[in-house]
Amino acid sequence: MNYFETVLLLDPELSDSNAEGHIKAAKDIITQKGGEIVNELSWGKKKLAYLINNYSVANFHIIRHKGSEDVNSELATKVRITDGMLRQMTVVIKENELERNFDF
Repeated sequence: MNYFETVLLLDPELSDSNAEGHIKAAKDIITQKGGEIVNELSWGKKKLAYLINNYSVANFHIIRHKGSEDVNSELATKVRITDGMLRQMTVVIKENELERNFDF
């Protein structure tokens, strides 16, 4: 099992309940594939370096999880077909980085 950090960029115009629904769907994918959510954090709206789907800001949500690499392709597919999810990026992290602070 590897440790991953997934960053989700959500449509800034989504209501809080819709945004939570998208985040829950991503977490469900992780757990259904045998993964485990280690921790998560919502950064809220942040300015983007460049426009994504004509948005200059996005809601950022970070999920750190443990699981297999099957989760990454499933999450990427979910983001491509779901309105309201702009982008996602998943990177492998070391176990000792799980406790690292989310704020930079």
